[in-house]
Amino acid sequence: MKSILLLIAGLTIFMTAHAEKYSYNLHNIPLSQALIQFNRDHSDINLSFIYKELDTYHTSAKVSSDNPYEALRQIIGFNPVSIIKKGNDFYIEALQHGRYSFSGQAIGTDNEPVAAATVMLLSPKDSTVITYGMTDNAGHFSIPCDRAKVIAKLSCLGYRTIFRACDSFNVGTIIMKPLPLQLKGVKVEAENTIFYSDRSIYMPTQRQKSSAQNAIDLLRQMAIPQININLMNNAVTTLTGQDVDIFINYMPASSEEMEGLRTSDVRKIEYLDFSSDPRFNGCEHVVNFIIQKYEYGGYTKASVSENFLVGLSSRASIYSKFAHKRMSYDFYAGASNHDMHHSGTSIIGRYDLSGPDGNNMQVTRNEIADKSHFKYNQYPVTFRAIYESDKTQIANTVGFNFDQSPVAEISGDINYQSTAGPLYDEVSYNRREPYTTRYVTWNGRYYFILPHNFHLNISPSATYSHTGYTYSYQSDQNLPETIDNISKENIYQFRGSTTLYKIFSGTQNGFIRAYGGTIRNDVNYYGSAPFANDFTDTYAGGALGYNYNRKNWNFNADVAIQWERNGINSFVVNEVYPLFNISASFAPSSRQSLRVFFHFGANYPGASEKSPNILQQNELMFQTGNPDLKLSRQTNFNIQYSWTPRNNFSTTLFGQYFGEYGLYIPVFRPYNDGKALLKSYESNSNYHRTQIGLSFNYKLIDGKFQLAAQPSVSIYRMTGYYNLNKSPFQINGSATYYLNNFYFQASYQTAGKTLQGNRAVYYRDRDFYQILAGWSKAGWNIRLTGINLLRNDWICATQTLVSPLYSETRYVGGNYSHRRLNLSVTYTFNYGKKVQQGNEIGEQSGSSSAIMK
Repeated sequence: MKSILLLIAGLTIFMTAHAEKYSYNLHNIPLSQALIQFNRDHSDINLSFIYKELDTYHTSAKVSSDNPYEALRQIIGFNPVSIIKKGNDFYIEALQHGRYSFSGQAIGTDNEPVAAATVMLLSPKDSTVITYGMTDNAGHFSIPCDRAKVIAKLSCLGYRTIFRACDSFNVGTIIMKPLPLQLKGVKVEAENTIFYSDRSIYMPTQRQKSSAQNAIDLLRQMAIPQININLMNNAVTTLTGQDVDIFINYMPASSEEMEGLRTSDVRKIEYLDFSSDPRFNGCEHVVNFIIQKYEYGGYTKASVSENFLVGLSSRASIYSKFAHKRMSYDFYAGASNHDMHHSGTSIIGRYDLSGPDGNNMQVTRNEIADKSHFKYNQYPVTFRAIYESDKTQIANTVGFNFDQSPVAEISGDINYQSTAGPLYDEVSYNRREPYTTRYVTWNGRYYFILPHNFHLNISPSATYSHTGYTYSYQSDQNLPETIDNISKENIYQFRGSTTLYKIFSGTQNGFIRAYGGTIRNDVNYYGSAPFANDFTDTYAGGALGYNYNRKNWNFNADVAIQWERNGINSFVVNEVYPLFNISASFAPSSRQSLRVFFHFGANYPGASEKSPNILQQNELMFQTGNPDLKLSRQTNFNIQYSWTPRNNFSTTLFGQYFGEYGLYIPVFRPYNDGKALLKSYESNSNYHRTQIGLSFNYKLIDGKFQLAAQPSVSIYRMTGYYNLNKSPFQINGSATYYLNNFYFQASYQTAGKTLQGNRAVYYRDRDFYQILAGWSKAGWNIRLTGINLLRNDWICATQTLVSPLYSETRYVGGNYSHRRLNLSVTYTFNYGKKVQQGNEIGEQSGSSSAIMK
């Protein structure tokens, strides 16, 4: 810890000592706002300008200079603004100003905006230049000028110069035609990966966008070296396993929402760690899609996916977006239906019990699943309305989901081996676990840019859900009656945060945040063990954060104090604990960056782990929780170096240490006079994980062929009640080839091997491989995928637990690792006028259940 803090302090001192006097990193802000920041930061310089005359011009300059005149010139850029210097006084004036402005938009024949086009306003008499301006990234321009009936001249590299007579100040949309010219012997290649001190930017190619069926698929096609995408479940994580929050145009988006994304409209993708951008509201790791919007109209996308050779397994969805002026509306509806017969789990458990003579005996209970039947249906519906202006963004999302498993049945045989001789006869068993959940959610997001460089972000949400769950277990002889645990649960959840950001200067900003929430689980059990529980978990906290960003350096620090109140019926526990994050990054050029971050936090047990009630699982095992469980402390240190020596090669080296102390883990004790065991939980373990690895992608044949891989080694160590060591090696890789409108990909992922701390389980899934071929054109994307084609068994994963009184091995069956074919089809058609597009919505998430399973 001490060495880490000294390292970060040294980095801070170094970047302060070597920084230029005038250093800014501006991102599309009004020129007047940039000048105000400059004037506040440097009170020794007298700056004079008229605010409103410069408000229509924007700047995205990266300023680095020791000379004030040169720094101001860099801030102004190519805007039609003059600087006059007299001693230590600077006079800044728009070359043309007035009450009115000529505004419009330049687009190409492909309906895409033409950025950085020069717009000159000419006199209709002699074509002399009156004033000029440039289009922004969306093709828009706004040029102050009181002269009526001028001629607009638009020019841009690669497009024909066009003249438009302007009879009004609203020029409208101007379509620019591309030049049919070929530059012989010259190859211009733009950078598709750019590193900044606070973010990394990746530009998807047209091949990647046209072959991708949704947003997650586009990330997989791009093989971004700073993230990992699991082949089995499409989970997006950092290279060391932390969750990555997905945003679209700076608004949160779930993975289901992104199913409706029109990938051809993605302009760029940003990856950020511990960003100070107020729109991300404190998320630690972020992937942000920058998408074109619609000025009016929208698009509709339909998706269908069907698996073969594994029983019924289908998913269908429709997403539609409509925009009008400042409002946009999103609608999502989906259906997911599965009917499977190979999802059972076989359990081999070894018990240390008291025998009939009172002496210790060991019993091996072999529960072998023979038949299973599992049906699962889900029908999500979501609607969202968004209002956006230059300084306001308001979004409200309402979602409903019907989630049901009407059939969840496993049957098989149980046999016993005992050191005390025959104990039970071999019997057959049947276990049923059907459930039905209905939930409705509301999420709000209110973002405002306030005067004096303040930003306000308010994010409330509420969820209500009702679940009916049945656990029924029966064997031939060993129990006098069937074990029936029928439960009904109502969940009420409210949470929210309010964050106020302040931009102090072009290099410094900070925030103050207040957050809180509560979740209540009312659970009633009927049947073999009737009882009722009321769980409440209430939390509140406050945080302070600071960001320093100068040229190639970026430093973030935030600290929070959090209070939690956990109640089970009349039993209440209160905890107060600190949280803090420190991160620093250095980008000496646009082709390399170094990032480090440190996190200190806590992990609090869930409601089901603290339940005081006792449930019977089988003839030899009972289960309960522990209301006295305490939170555990966590530390996390990451270091990452990314390098793109040339456009066709990119790599990331990474390392991580994660530690959790006072971890709660399962423990087993004699029960019922030693004839059975009782599973409970205690805070009696320490957990350590160290990981090092490499990630890269390499493009060949002018980008038509791409290779990507991510090898890593993890070292796990648990001490305390469990003493475990594991050091697995893992790698995943892919090869992709593009041929006109066709695309082909082969992917492989080694078996995942993890030591799961809270469960004390060594988890091993299967290696996973797939090949796919697809075709995309004119809104259609059709793909056939072959998955694990050489595997005939149904085993998905193996879980191993070893403790003093009980050990078990579970063989989890299912469809994920069995061979199958998948056919997926998407069709998208758009309508209306496109300016920028995105912000899809989708299936919403419910709240965590407190039912003991």
